[in-house]
Amino acid sequence: MGGPNSGKSWSASAKGEIEDYRSVDVRSLNRAGAFIHRRRGTVSWRVGERSLGYAHYVADDESVTLKYVYRVPGAEPQSLEQDIPVTWTPCHLGGQRPWFICPGCRRRVALLYEAKTFRCRKCLNLSYRSQKETDSERAIRRAEKVRERLGWRAGILCPNGGKPKGMHHRTFFTLTSLQHHLQQQAMGGLLAAIDRLN
Repeated sequence: MGGPNSGKSWSASAKGEIEDYRSVDVRSLNRAGAFIHRRRGTVSWRVGERSLGYAHYVADDESVTLKYVYRVPGAEPQSLEQDIPVTWTPCHLGGQRPWFICPGCRRRVALLYEAKTFRCRKCLNLSYRSQKETDSERAIRRAEKVRERLGWRAGILCPNGGKPKGMHHRTFFTLTSLQHHLQQQAMGGLLAAIDRLN
């Protein structure tokens, strides 16, 4: 339910990246039925097979209480508990959807990020990693996603593979064309960067 957390002590004055923080998503809690009848449960964080920890929660339709362990390298782990208010707004097609009220700025948000206590990304001055990418880096990332969808070996310099079994020829042609375009864009950016160094 969240991204990785490297265990660093974060400063709100430094522009961190969202992907480096453990998060809690009110939409995921709602899908899990957390707000029905004071539900108890666990939020867990993983990267692949590696566990990054977990938080126990108790929720009702007005708040979520999180109990979790905060770790900083070189310091004793701290057991923390935080109450997070919840509010509801009507949906266009009926029903209601929940929001966290950020304990820092009191804005309605869907996601909160752990920096000892949980706050929204604006309070923590967080940005998405993709916002810091160059055009070349963005092209590489997108090309790798296309290669993964095609079942090809990772790495834009690796040879292309064949058509995956069961994939329509039109889809295969579209994806291979896109991968080639992104590969050319990435290589052009890398060559330009090398030229600037010379």
